Amino acid sequence: QPRNNLAALDASTGSATSWNPNPNGQIYALAVSDSVLYVGGGFTTIGGQTRNALAAFDTSTGNATNWDPNLDSDVYAISVSGSAVYIGGAFTTVGILDRSYVAAVDASTGIATSWDPSADNSVNALALSGSSIYLGGGFTSVGGQTRRRLAAVDASTGNVTAWNPDASGTVDALAVSGSTAYAGGVFTSVGGQPRNRIAAIDAATGELTSWDPNSNNEVETIVVSASTVYVGGAFTTIDGQTRNALAAFDTSTGNATSWNPNPPAGSTVSDLAVLDSIVYVSGSFNSIGGQTRYHLAAIDAATGSATDWNPAPLAGGSQFYYALATSDSTLYVGGNFTTLGGQTRNRIAELDTSTGNATGWNPNADGNVNAITVSGSTVYAGGGFTNIGGETRNVIAALNASTGNATSWNPGADVNVSGLAVSGSTVYAIGNFTSIGGQPRAGIAAIDASTGNATSWNPNPDEQVYTLALDFTNARVYVGGIFQNILNEYSPYLVAMTNPDDATLPVTLVSFFAITKGMSAELRWRTETEAGNYGFEIERRTVWMMETGGWMVEDGNESKQYARHSSLDTHHPKHVTPHSTQWTAVGFVQGSGTSSSPREYSFLDQNLSSGRYAYRLKQIDHSGAFTYSHAAEVEIGIAPLELALAHSYPNPFNPTTTIEFTLPADGRVVLSVFDALGRRVARLLDEARPAGILHQVVFDASELPSGVYFARLRFGNQQIVRRMLLAK
Repeated sequence: QPRNNLAALDASTGSATSWNPNPNGQIYALAVSDSVLYVGGGFTTIGGQTRNALAAFDTSTGNATNWDPNLDSDVYAISVSGSAVYIGGAFTTVGILDRSYVAAVDASTGIATSWDPSADNSVNALALSGSSIYLGGGFTSVGGQTRRRLAAVDASTGNVTAWNPDASGTVDALAVSGSTAYAGGVFTSVGGQPRNRIAAIDAATGELTSWDPNSNNEVETIVVSASTVYVGGAFTTIDGQTRNALAAFDTSTGNATSWNPNPPAGSTVSDLAVLDSIVYVSGSFNSIGGQTRYHLAAIDAATGSATDWNPAPLAGGSQFYYALATSDSTLYVGGNFTTLGGQTRNRIAELDTSTGNATGWNPNADGNVNAITVSGSTVYAGGGFTNIGGETRNVIAALNASTGNATSWNPGADVNVSGLAVSGSTVYAIGNFTSIGGQPRAGIAAIDASTGNATSWNPNPDEQVYTLALDFTNARVYVGGIFQNILNEYSPYLVAMTNPDDATLPVTLVSFFAITKGMSAELRWRTETEAGNYGFEIERRTVWMMETGGWMVEDGNESKQYARHSSLDTHHPKHVTPHSTQWTAVGFVQGSGTSSSPREYSFLDQNLSSGRYAYRLKQIDHSGAFTYSHAAEVEIGIAPLELALAHSYPNPFNPTTTIEFTLPADGRVVLSVFDALGRRVARLLDEARPAGILHQVVFDASELPSGVYFARLRFGNQQIVRRMLLAK
């Protein structure tokens, strides 16, 4: 699908999602914090809004927020910590304030804070570690002190520290892991010693380590995951090994590993990301990991082979895929194609997720299919067709999931349908239509899944609706578009609505969290209302487990920080064993059927091994339809010895959220909550607490208004802040 400089891809299929912010310039930096995506680059418009070089998006809706720092030039790097968004680039002003090449912006207001290190040239890379922000770029001074291309700045005061490695050329990439800072760029020496384009520096002293991979060309990106450093760039040899643009190093030995996806000579790798056992790679290449891949690929972190994930299967062509939906081992695809999965398939097809082959299911649409959603044995399709499943159906239809034939359900819209969602006995549709289900409806409607008639629900927006999402947890219908008024109220671009006619949405889960009880995990949750609720199936996923002896083997980013913490204490296990990401049912709790009053539930998962576990609820109604809650994670038998404040969960929350922290030593700790204006609204804790255990505190915001809040953990002269969003 056409996407200008920025896109969201499904992590499983590699297909582009409907999110399309369409910036008018290049994107150089991305960072995610809680439910916000920060984007930096050289644009002046993005997400349909005027935004100069820096913008924020709500990850649940994909819409640009009101946050608008308004810079005068490009942003190259972003790092987020608590309420501060640190940025580096080529700018000299943020809003009306002078900020030379590096700044901290308030995550709530978009106004530059007083933090002002002031570099004399571009800042290309940022890395946050502890109380320091590490800078890399083309500068020769920071904060009035000589710092050639590398510097460390106190994250609170903005003062330059004594750390001064002194690189001979521009630094483009930085990553910090434990006591080591890794730098990549176009330099040939660091600290007066030869280092060609990549170096490892002591994060505390600034002294160069003995690690010397000696790249023969530019290093553009560095990512550290567990005991491996992944490096991308334009090199063809590194550490004495032939490695085209991409290599991996063992952090303990400093040697290049045998991992070698081997894109062609002349390729460039410009960005890397690691998730679980997959290394995602972007750059300029046409093959990698033994497979044809155009500019984007997913590589197995163990073998170096490309996975089947391939969002850009063709260098060109006119076949596009607009809609995807999954059901068990089946992937439904809609678009403008005429062949797919080795078969003739007109605009809609069913693929086997194991083989990729088209099944015998063949509704044969005569026009584009733009939207697909599945409910039980029915596949709903929307688009620009007039015939599908062997029947005349104007732009919207229900298909039998076994035969592909159109059912008798026939709402019949007058113009294209672009989005669909199902909630129990209600089908939500959006598009360009002005009538559907026998009623006038301007671009959005709720349709009875049995009769095909439009219900009385009629938001009636004054302009087009582009996107639709159902929030079963909070009983909301989220809608985004270019409208200004909807439901007879001024609610521009984005609104969360309710639908009193929809009996499925009001199984309203208002809290769900997990706590440690010895070697067991206790789950607690609360519903505000229930309608036809059969019950909750509890599902568990092992994130990682720990065993005694050996070295650390970490399973992606989730385990990294905890494995690193535990290594500080020799009395605790050191071996992290990665586990499957599959969810498994571990119990069931009966629901309350239909209830208009709050209900509280709990479940105890006993006799667990030491490790980190994720839990979710599968809420099942009497019709068999089900929805999943957010995931809540808990550590069992882990005792990190480090000051750490985890992001609260759930977040956003209503009205309770759980705050977890660990301490480096026994001592007094103060945990407080502040509003966006800096006023203390709660002191949750002020007492002596022991180290070596995971502390959990539940914050109840029942008496507070919706908005942004900040949890601050203070221990001695150290403090950590985390952002929370109360959404009532």
